[in-house]
Amino acid sequence: MSTIQAGGTYFLSVSPGQIPLNVKLVFPPYFTDEDRFKKYFEESSFVNNASAYIWFEGFPYGKADTVKQLRYLQEIGVSKKQISVAITQIERDFVISDIGSVEVGIRNAKKYFLHKGYRILQDYAVIPLQRSIMLGALNVENSYVEKIIADKQEVLKNIQASLIFIEDDLQFALERNQWILKLEQCFAFSHIRKNNIYAVWIQQLKELFKNELVTVVQQELNEAYNLDEIHQAQAIEKDLRSISDVLWNELERKLKMLQRRKAFTDHYTTQIDYELKTRELKVAFYDYVIDTVQRRLPTEVQRYLENMINKYLVIV
Repeated sequence: MSTIQAGGTYFLSVSPGQIPLNVKLVFPPYFTDEDRFKKYFEESSFVNNASAYIWFEGFPYGKADTVKQLRYLQEIGVSKKQISVAITQIERDFVISDIGSVEVGIRNAKKYFLHKGYRILQDYAVIPLQRSIMLGALNVENSYVEKIIADKQEVLKNIQASLIFIEDDLQFALERNQWILKLEQCFAFSHIRKNNIYAVWIQQLKELFKNELVTVVQQELNEAYNLDEIHQAQAIEKDLRSISDVLWNELERKLKMLQRRKAFTDHYTTQIDYELKTRELKVAFYDYVIDTVQRRLPTEVQRYLENMINKYLVIV
């Protein structure tokens, strides 16, 4: 509405059946002042065990401010289990925010409120008076165990739906972490000196696979797929290191086929000489490494996530 006056009466068009029967819907004013906020609710008849409270959290999702407002309610006697948070989707295009995209904002907001102990309504509210939103707020979950199971199931469903993007997600994650630059550093002249070239290259690549690769993949699975919400960090790292070991063993067998190349037996006194005479061999190493990272890694990670989904779906 373009003009709203204090104390005015306004009518909203509501479709039949949109609000559940025997439900009185109230839109309280928004107060930034704590005293005015508490006074309003204390003087109303809304603070009772039969009331349900829904906070509609919209883009750009000011989570800390919301929690402060919700705590005001708790301080005047409202139980946390009576409070629900509905994450609303914005309908405008090309919105810019420091939190990134709307999808990222929604995912981060949900995770934040769950960690603070608040109920998150499953549907994203495009229309605040969505019937499912109202019903979800009225159905108070009394079992904490059921809530945990429901949360895990939602994470599992999100992972399952996102698996088709795993290859792109992993490649973007590697690019963000400058994987190619770190791969190039494995062949740096500074590592060679009088050491065996093949042994140096193999050792540098092995460390890159067993440390950097695991870290990047784990970070991406936690941030984009919320895997850490259903599985312990140490267990994830252990599983990913097993995948890394498998991939490295496959790669090392391929690289051993190149071991007899003449460039490995030469001695180089200058970096230019080294770069020129090992260029062809380095390209061969690159091809094997890139193939492993771009083709084999997504396949193994996808298989790992699928097994994880099947395992937890059976348990829950």
